[in-house]
Amino acid sequence: MYCEITDAFGYTNEDGEYFLAAAVLKDLDGELNLVGATGHNYGNTKELNVITFEEAMNSIEKKDWESAIRMEFE
Repeated sequence: MYCEITDAFGYTNEDGEYFLAAAVLKDLDGELNLVGATGHNYGNTKELNVITFEEAMNSIEKKDWESAIRMEFE
């Protein structure tokens, strides 16, 4: 269970659409967890699936994740 959203990261494309890339959530033990999603066609947040960094890097969307990470740190 999470008690706080400490950061949220995303970007806006050329058409002005906002894409949420990731959020940092603090759990009840104080540990920070990175969760994220790619895309923008979600009806609500219940449709999102939490994945780990390792799962993201092993997914077919690896290039999208890497791009979002680069954009955040540039």
